[in-house]
Amino acid sequence: MSSAMPYWTGARMASETHQAPSTARIEAFSDGVIAIIITIMVIDLRPPVDAIDAGLVTGVLGPMAPKLASYALSFVIVAVMWVNHHELLRLAPGASRRLMWWNVNLLFWMSLIPMTTAILGERVFLPAAQILYAAVGFACATSFTLLRIHILRQSGSLGNRAAYLSIARSLVGPLFYLAAIAGTFAGPYVALVMFCSVMVYFLFPLFR
Repeated sequence: MSSAMPYWTGARMASETHQAPSTARIEAFSDGVIAIIITIMVIDLRPPVDAIDAGLVTGVLGPMAPKLASYALSFVIVAVMWVNHHELLRLAPGASRRLMWWNVNLLFWMSLIPMTTAILGERVFLPAAQILYAAVGFACATSFTLLRIHILRQSGSLGNRAAYLSIARSLVGPLFYLAAIAGTFAGPYVALVMFCSVMVYFLFPLFR
């Protein structure tokens, strides 16, 4: 008679009980939410009625330039967050309940990006529109930083120098958006420059 235990009993069962669940479902859910966010932003790009009759440039591209620019800016920002989110979740040892809630917190603030993008596209030089866009950007960047800290703590690498450097670099995002809010009182272009700067800051390291 064989002394081998069935795979669903004994040590095998104990091992599977204590095994941390995969983050695959978190990634899949996040990917779905981010895809919807981008879709909503695209749907908002509706040309004026009968605009094509006035010509492609003067009737469509001209009036829609602020909306197109706002969409492009937000698209790149969301794309950068998606890539970094994918890389960050690879460090997580498992899908804990706290990780799920920190992730949902990030997705909540990201889901507001289409709204602020539409408002900024309609009133690109309006201080209130710029402040609202910056406020949601600040919330997204801060939530991403908190998610990073949690994952680094969960993985046991929070005390490493590389971990502190990644947190410090992540904190640059909230600082950019705070500077953008302050910049709205200096002129209509300062906040827009800050929005582009934070995009460039986080975009270029992705190609290294």
